Amino acid sequence: MPGIESSVAKYNSVRPKYESYCADVEALLNVILTDEKIHTHSIKSRAKDVDSFKKKIQKVKEDGTPKYTDPLNDLTDLAAVRVIVYTTGQLEKVGKIIKENFHVIEHKDIGAERSETKDFGYQSIHYLVYHSDARLSLLDKKKFANMVCEIQVRTILQHAWAEIEHDIQYKSENETPKEIRRKFRSLGGLIDIADREFQSIHDMDTALRDSIRSSAVDDLTKGAINKLDLQPAEAAGTANGVTGASPGIGASQFVSVRGWILEGKYEEALLAYTQNIKIAPNSHTQYLGRAKVRFLLGDLSGALKDLDEAAKLSPGDHAVKTIRSQIEQGLLSPPQSKKADVGQEIELGNAALADGRGLVAFSKFSNAQEAGYNVAFATFNKAMACVLVGDTDGGRDLLNHLRRIPGTPMEINITALWHIIQLVEQPSKTPDLSELKELVAAKPGYDFKLSPLYLLQSGLSKRQKSAAPVDVVFNVLKRQT
Repeated sequence: MPGIESSVAKYNSVRPKYESYCADVEALLNVILTDEKIHTHSIKSRAKDVDSFKKKIQKVKEDGTPKYTDPLNDLTDLAAVRVIVYTTGQLEKVGKIIKENFHVIEHKDIGAERSETKDFGYQSIHYLVYHSDARLSLLDKKKFANMVCEIQVRTILQHAWAEIEHDIQYKSENETPKEIRRKFRSLGGLIDIADREFQSIHDMDTALRDSIRSSAVDDLTKGAINKLDLQPAEAAGTANGVTGASPGIGASQFVSVRGWILEGKYEEALLAYTQNIKIAPNSHTQYLGRAKVRFLLGDLSGALKDLDEAAKLSPGDHAVKTIRSQIEQGLLSPPQSKKADVGQEIELGNAALADGRGLVAFSKFSNAQEAGYNVAFATFNKAMACVLVGDTDGGRDLLNHLRRIPGTPMEINITALWHIIQLVEQPSKTPDLSELKELVAAKPGYDFKLSPLYLLQSGLSKRQKSAAPVDVVFNVLKRQT
């Protein structure tokens, strides 16, 4: 067929360009997914080989006419990239990144389409994309204008099914036998179930690690607050049952280790804890902290050994038993019967905040959160406790976990606390409070006396740390400007 041979010759001449194109798409996805900390099994690209191209363009319709009259433009898989992920949750994350960084002209979820017909089989998500205008504006990318790339995204289990199915189909000249097709469909259903279970396991592991990480950060924040706090009762470290910081370890050390844990630099945190234990060998809190870091590093046996040491030094510490239950059994929180009373902990936390006792306030709000108090409210209250004693790094870290919802009192409170943090750090700097003023003006029902920031102002006053730069924020909230 002259037309076939002519098309094959044309494709053979431009195939190197398609090789460059899909390699560029692969490289871009590698960079973006790495930056977004999405760990994939593999990302591979290929330009369609000439034999496959020739075989595909020889296909005809039922009436005998060629299926592809303009092969180089009709075929959309001449350049292709395949992204293999581990869990179904990653499929959505990768898809979001593709939509944000490419011009998507087609999106097809083949697995979802099959499920609608109650059929199991090949599952994959396919995207047909162009490079974005921003990408094409780069001098060395202009050559890829109007070139389509197919990006396939599937889990590793879906990929295994597809590869085996393709291998059998490829070797068979005739239609796959009925019984083999039936077995493939059955396996497709089992793989779907397995994918869901793997996602569930991943979610449980993530939740457990997040819980341990949050606990470690909270403990370090308590240590930093204890060192910064000037209240005699809290400096002793035993106010209202709150355990104090280790002797000989400064506030900056607690802040540094907290920062490493938040950044995922667990090796640095482990080294710091080990050094701290040399300074304070009888501090069970240091063994407890190191146990948490070792767990985050995947060293379960090391974590349990540290918990044993912590238990010897402080046999009655419930926190040691709680962490042991978490890492041994995967429990995300203590049994309900052992949790604190939410209302009582909030009341005690509010009273401590208003009285200028930062460590007690932070501890009570943490207890309330563990017992089921709204995470956003507890996080904001803990941030205020940090700011109260001058731990602005801790306050900033906590605020970074909060989302400002437009039109809500919380939006005003979060914005105000950011300004307070900046003024505590740079009291001589003139703040731009225009946004805060607009938010307060747009919310006539906002009452400063009902805001938790009212308690913070009281606490700062008790500690005699309230100064004109900070007061200017409170004055905006009181509508006194």
